[in-house]
Amino acid sequence: MAGNREGGIKSAKKILASDPDFYRKIGRIGGKKSTKGGFYADRNRASLAGKLGGKLGGKMSKRGHKLIKIDGNYAYYVINSTGATKKVRI
Repeated sequence: MAGNREGGIKSAKKILASDPDFYRKIGRIGGKKSTKGGFYADRNRASLAGKLGGKLGGKMSKRGHKLIKIDGNYAYYVINSTGATKKVRI
């Protein structure tokens, strides 16, 4: 089943059964090696991205909306299919 969704799910379950923190550890290793731009340069930006991802989770698809601006406690998005603007509290 390698190379498809079912194989990936089966593999992830097996890895997590042997080490529940596996993905956390490899993410940490990659984050420590990175020393340029992105979230390394701006921890505030990393925090905000995490908040947005957690709040919006399954509510907004990545392709369906585009972030326009962040103003105070609100993020403004444009809906690609209709062009309408959406205001989301963060």
